[in-house]
Amino acid sequence: MIHARARAPHLAVLRVTVFGIWFVTVAQLRVRQFATIPPELVQPPGLLRALPLEELLARPNLLQVLQVVALVGCTLAVAGVRPFPVVALPTVAVLFVLDGAMKSVGGFTNHAQTAVLYAAGILAVFPAADAWSVARRPAPDRRSPWLHRAPLVLSTLVITTAYTMIGLRRLVDGGLSLVTGASVETWLVSRSLEYGRYPFDDGLLVLEHRWLLGLAVAGMALTTCFESLSLLTLRSDRFRLVWLAVIVPFHVVTLFAMRIFFWENLILVVVLLTGLPDRLVGLVERRRAPAGRAPLNRAPANRAAARQSSAPSQPSLRSRSQRLTSMARSSSVHSNSRSPT
Repeated sequence: MIHARARAPHLAVLRVTVFGIWFVTVAQLRVRQFATIPPELVQPPGLLRALPLEELLARPNLLQVLQVVALVGCTLAVAGVRPFPVVALPTVAVLFVLDGAMKSVGGFTNHAQTAVLYAAGILAVFPAADAWSVARRPAPDRRSPWLHRAPLVLSTLVITTAYTMIGLRRLVDGGLSLVTGASVETWLVSRSLEYGRYPFDDGLLVLEHRWLLGLAVAGMALTTCFESLSLLTLRSDRFRLVWLAVIVPFHVVTLFAMRIFFWENLILVVVLLTGLPDRLVGLVERRRAPAGRAPLNRAPANRAAARQSSAPSQPSLRSRSQRLTSMARSSSVHSNSRSPT
């Protein structure tokens, strides 16, 4: 199982990543512009309909207060202030409201921040601030290691389930038309002509170079298949490597060809499904470890080796005692030879 050997620092990497992503997202939110949106364009999806989002969007001052509260909460969460649930739970509640406001405009539900929001909710109920915290008091050392591993596994389950549902929906809705129809060409051209945050229109190249369209269709079909099998990354290391080799380039290509870039999901994928956090934790522990002392994750073996190397060996003690005995004998012989007869 993935993350079976994770420790508190690995969970701290996820904590810093998730709430850091939310800090950047909330800081870019222009809350005062929501007041100019016509009420008929506000269509909350799902459970968000239970919230009075229409009244909330009409009050930019209240939205700005929530924005400041969310930014402060994310900062405290990144810093690892304890007790962590007291900080994280209210922050996640405010993030839920702001995310609902962003998803309720225009009739299109953007799933860019969904996995990051669920990951924040998972972290809020676990001891995610046991490591890399500004708190001077050390965290309890008698916690079950699975209190640090479970949120990592659950967050990985969330992101892989999201990819699985997207791939299965594309297969069910499109079917063979993904390969035989004009769906891919329509997506590339329409998204390249729409106004968006990113100024790329490379998707229009398929109109001039038809071989690029065949490559795009094959790439979309391959990506859809791997997305549908995303849950296998929880068990198979080999499949995870192949999955990453397909999904990560897909995110980069959609940025230039369709002006779509879910950078939040891409960062989560790197943190949860690669070995980069483990290397980062090892680097931090090596720098924090005193001179001549091994990091925590290598302590048992290295400490034993250090004791063996620092302790004098049995042959050296024996040779030293023999040397002292021979010196004592030689001194006694010289003293006898000098004494009068």
